[in-house]
Amino acid sequence: MSKNQVFDALKPLKQAKTKLAILQRQASKQVKGYNNQRKTYNKMTRMHSGISGICKELLHKLTTTKVKNFKLIKIEDLKVKGMMANHKLGLAISDLGFYEFRRQLEYRCKMYGASLVLVDQWFPSSLTGSNCGNKQDRSRSYQDL
Repeated sequence: MSKNQVFDALKPLKQAKTKLAILQRQASKQVKGYNNQRKTYNKMTRMHSGISGICKELLHKLTTTKVKNFKLIKIEDLKVKGMMANHKLGLAISDLGFYEFRRQLEYRCKMYGASLVLVDQWFPSSLTGSNCGNKQDRSRSYQDL
């Protein structure tokens, strides 16, 4: 049974996007191969490594708490590659690291003895009752809303 905990998704790439854009513009205007341009590229590298560190730390903490608290974990089997093709959502999906979350859950479940169940993406979970398991037959039209 879920404890209704909500974890806010940090979006470090979205937050650092403007600063990265400024550094990239600055580097493009500098003389190629000189020390100032190299320093700017080093700043960008440090920023990218800081962003990836924040993402990794969040995913490690989240997966560890989930596996330690629950012995049965069910997640939706998403086609992340197909979702990344959407030009509007691709950056947000890559920033959250859906595939890495699933990968870490899989190996941590083995490590801590929990079970991970992959639910099909077309399974009608929103139409199935949580207590009785009764499936409602609703059409998904705007008239019903």
